[in-house]
Formats: sequence, C-alpha cells, structure tokens
Amino acid sequence: MTEGSAILLVDPTGRVLLQQRDDNVPPAGYGRWAVPGGGREGDETPEQTVRREFLEETGVPLQSVVHFGDFIDLVDEASALHAFCS
Repeated sequence: MTEGSAILLVDPTGRVLLQQRDDNVPPAGYGRWAVPGGGREGDETPEQTVRREFLEETGVPLQSVVHFGDFIDLVDEASALHAFCS
C-alpha cells in the first residue's frame, strides 16, 4: 500500500495554504493546486512524513500538527492518506 501525508494549514482568518504543484505526480500533477504533502520515506511515521514534506515544500518548519483522519482509496484500496491540520 502506498502511504502519504498531507496538511491543511488554516490561518486565523480562515485562509487555507495551497501550493501550485511543479511535478507530474498524480493526482496533483503539474500546475494544479494542492495542500502540502507527499509520500512516506522509509520507516517514517505519518507525522514525520508531513513535517518533512512541509519543510521541503515551503522551507518553514511546522510548529504543531493535529492528526484528524486517515483515508483509503475506495476504488483499489492501494493507497492511504494520513491527514493533519495546523
């Protein structure tokens, strides 16, 4: 099973941070907008994955994260997304 983590970052006024993708990795793909996140590397925990991906993609370390759910692809059950917010 492919695993990844993503984060929904919302500021005090309700604005959500999105990034315009610069790769061709499905489902985001080049030029599309998505929340920061990506695939797990090695034996990372989901939280370690989201912290690493956010730092790689924004250059900013996350102060705090809250895990709010896990989602499985219902079509083939071959991928899982661990969702966080901050």
